[in-house]
Amino acid sequence: MEKIKKIVKKQQYIVVFVLILIGSLARLLFLSSYPGGVSQDEAFSAYDAFSLANYGVDCFGYRFPVYNTSWGSGMSALYSWLSIPFIKLFGLNMWSVRLAQSLLGIISLVVLYLLMKKVTNDKIAFITLFLFAISPWHIVMVRWGLDSATTPAFLLLAMYFFVLGLERENYLLLSAVFYGLSLYCYAFLWTLLPFILLFQIGYAYVHKKIKFSYISIGAAIIILLFALPLMLFLLVNYDIVGEIKTSFISIPKIAYFRSGEVGSGGFMGKLYSYYRVLFLQDDGNIWNSVPEYGIHYKFGLVFVFVGLFYSLWNCLINLKNKSYNPFIYVIFQFLIGSFAALVVDKCDINKLNLLHIPTIAFAGIGIYKLCKVIGKYTIYLVLVIYLVGFGFFEYSYFTSYNELISKEFNAGLMEAVEFAMDITRGTICVTDKAYHSQVMLASQIPTPEYLDTVVYTNYPSIWLEVASFGRFEFQEKEILPKLSEDKVYIWESSQVDYFKRLEYQVKEFDNFIVAYK
Repeated sequence: MEKIKKIVKKQQYIVVFVLILIGSLARLLFLSSYPGGVSQDEAFSAYDAFSLANYGVDCFGYRFPVYNTSWGSGMSALYSWLSIPFIKLFGLNMWSVRLAQSLLGIISLVVLYLLMKKVTNDKIAFITLFLFAISPWHIVMVRWGLDSATTPAFLLLAMYFFVLGLERENYLLLSAVFYGLSLYCYAFLWTLLPFILLFQIGYAYVHKKIKFSYISIGAAIIILLFALPLMLFLLVNYDIVGEIKTSFISIPKIAYFRSGEVGSGGFMGKLYSYYRVLFLQDDGNIWNSVPEYGIHYKFGLVFVFVGLFYSLWNCLINLKNKSYNPFIYVIFQFLIGSFAALVVDKCDINKLNLLHIPTIAFAGIGIYKLCKVIGKYTIYLVLVIYLVGFGFFEYSYFTSYNELISKEFNAGLMEAVEFAMDITRGTICVTDKAYHSQVMLASQIPTPEYLDTVVYTNYPSIWLEVASFGRFEFQEKEILPKLSEDKVYIWESSQVDYFKRLEYQVKEFDNFIVAYK
C-alpha cells in the first residue's frame, strides 16, 4: 500500500509539472510578436525602464520616482523597475519589455497551486492549477507589459506567505514585503489594501493563528516603510508639502493628479460594469480579452458560481461555529474586489483584477463539488471540454485576435520609426495615430535629449500630448499633411495612394508606411 501511494504521488508531481509547463509555454512562446505592436502604456513603462537603466531618471528627469510621471497623470512604477534587469541583459526590445510580466505569470501558477493545497485539498489544488494554466484572462494579461497587471501576482505571493506565516512566523516578513510591493503595482490598491490586511490579521488573531511578537511587529513596520513614500506622494500632490528629490529616490508632483477615480459616476452604471466583467466576461476592451472566450471561458461560468455559493455557505457555517477556515482569505479578496467595482469609476477587467484569481479558485471548487455529486468520472469529461476550449482559444489568440490587437497596438510603427531613422538625419513627421510613447520607445531617444527638446501641446493635462521631441514632430489633427520634401513621413497605411500620387517612395510596415523623397 505504501508503494502504491508513492507511485500515485510521483504521478501527481509529473502531472503538475506538465500543467506548469503548458501554462509556461502559453505565456512565453512568441512573446515578442504576439500580441503584435506595443500598447501606449506598455511603451511608456518600457521607456521609463530604459531611461532609469541608462540614465537613472524617468522621462521627466526624476531619479527613481516612487510613481512614474509618464502621461502627466502618472503610472505605477514597479513594472518599470522589474524590467530594468532584462533591458540591461537583452537590450530594449519587445522580448525584454514583456519578459518580467510573463515570468510573474509563471510564478503565479506555482504559487496558486501551493496556496490551494494549503487552504483546500490536493484535488481542488490540481483542478485550480489546470484552470489557471489555460486561463484566457491570465494568458492575455501577462503577454504584454501593463503596469497594473502585476497586482494579482504580488497579492497572490503575499497571501501565500501570510498563510505560511500563520504556521511558521518568519514567513510573515516575506508576506509584508510582497504586500508592500503591491502598493507600487496599482494606485487603486492604496484604498483597498488596508481593508485586506485588517481583515486577514483580525481573523487570524481571533482564531489565535497570529500573535503580537517581534516578527509580527516587524512585518507591520515593513508595510509602513513601503507605504511611507506613497503617503508622501499624496501629500506632495495635494500641495501639502513640496516635491522631494534625493540622489536615490524622488517623490514627484505630477502634472495632473487623478484623485477623482473613486466615488464619481452613477451606482447603476458601476453595477452594470461589474455585471459585464463577471457575467459577460467582457469589458469592451480588446486588449483585455478574446471576446469569444471571455476571461474564464464562458461555458465555465456555471462552475464559478457553484464554487462561489458553496464557498460562501461553507464560510458562513464556519463563522457560525467559530471554526477556522483559511480559504476565507481568498473569499475576502473576492469580496473586496467586488466592492471596488462599486466605487471605482469606469471599472474594467484590469481595474477589477482582485476578482480573477479567486474566481478561478471558485471554479476549481465548483468542478470538484459537482463531479463528486454527479460521478467521479465526470471530471474527465469536464477537463476534456476545457482542453478543447483552450485549443480553440490559442488558435484564435495567434490568428484572428492578433489581427485585431495588432491594429489597436499600432503594429508596424516600431519598424517604421527604425526605418525612418535609418534613411534620414532630418525631421520625421508622424501621424497622430501614433502615440508619442510608442515613438519614444522605438527611437530609443536618449533621455537628456528628450528632456531638452520635448514640446507639449496641452500641459498640464491628464493625458499629455507632444508637438515634437528630438527629430520627431507630430501632426496635431487627423488630416493629411502639407508635404515638405526635406521631411520623412510616418503615416497610416490607408493613405499610401496619397503619397504615391505625389511621387514619394513608400515603404510599408503593417498598419503604417514611411514616405520619403
